[in-house]
Amino acid sequence: MVGVAPKYLLGTLEKDVYQVYAEKCATRKRQANQAFAHAVMSDSLVKAQTQPPYEKRDESRVLLDPLARVSTNPTSKKIYFDPANLHGTQPVMVRPEQPPQDHITLPEPSPINDVPAAKISISDITGDVLRSLPQDVKIRSIGVDIEAVSTFDYDSNPLFIQRNFTPAEQAFAQACRDPHMALIGRWCAKEAVFKSLGVKSKGAGAPMKEIEVKSDRNGAPKVVLHGAALRTARQANISNVIVSLSYSEGNVIAVAVSLNTPESL
Repeated sequence: MVGVAPKYLLGTLEKDVYQVYAEKCATRKRQANQAFAHAVMSDSLVKAQTQPPYEKRDESRVLLDPLARVSTNPTSKKIYFDPANLHGTQPVMVRPEQPPQDHITLPEPSPINDVPAAKISISDITGDVLRSLPQDVKIRSIGVDIEAVSTFDYDSNPLFIQRNFTPAEQAFAQACRDPHMALIGRWCAKEAVFKSLGVKSKGAGAPMKEIEVKSDRNGAPKVVLHGAALRTARQANISNVIVSLSYSEGNVIAVAVSLNTPESL
């Protein structure tokens, strides 16, 4: 496809041909302005329809007829489907019929492992996290964060890495098969933990290194707070933060739950 600016396209016309075209455009513009002014003055710019343009008995014939076309009533200017122009309820072939085939070859069924991952619901993830907690714990607040894998490119900035990830977190990411995905997960978890603490943000450029996300002996994320983040948690009587990470096809979702339990940060 080639796009040509109108001034170059019209510049190829002969003078008399262009003059005829210009007169037609002026007439069309004048008529359009008159119609618009009339619609505004008569409060009919948007004509809301209260009934379908067909009778109830013709509904199936209209909806099942791909060749059905509306007509305009010359008196009321309303559109309607003329029953005489409908083609009945039998299917209408709008494409040439394909020659019959002796047999149809169906693709082999895909293995279970090849089925794309289902969409992850944040409410389902949060519910799973809450159900996994002991019944005697006191939940203070919940933080949720979601990061789009396709748009996360902050880790390409070395300064961002140094300000927001501890040396242990950086080493963990580099040891992973996909360091980029590992950093997205850690960052998403940090954001969720920050939200669960319920503290006032210091701005988009505030470092997040004081919220460290490690891995326990089973590989699950474990939150360790340092510095001001730890002091804030203690002032709020937060003694533990549980975080869960979930990976979908295009997003990383983190759910953090701040608890008031005897366990120590």
